[in-house]
Amino acid sequence: MVAEFDGLGKYLRSGWGGGLSLQARIITEKQREDQIRAHGVGFTRWDWKEMMNSDRFTYILRQAGLPQT
Repeated sequence: MVAEFDGLGKYLRSGWGGGLSLQARIITEKQREDQIRAHGVGFTRWDWKEMMNSDRFTYILRQAGLPQT
């Protein structure tokens, strides 16, 4: 399983795009995610609001395949 925090800064902050347009940033992100999924692993992401809600965060991780301990 691959999991990551998904902040919006990479889309909204002008200095974080490495000179790429918003469209190019989105396409690059999608291509990166497709490459990860091609390895046959689960992939999930969450944002601040989801992470701060322990029930929601647990649900996201369980849906992605994290085993319950």
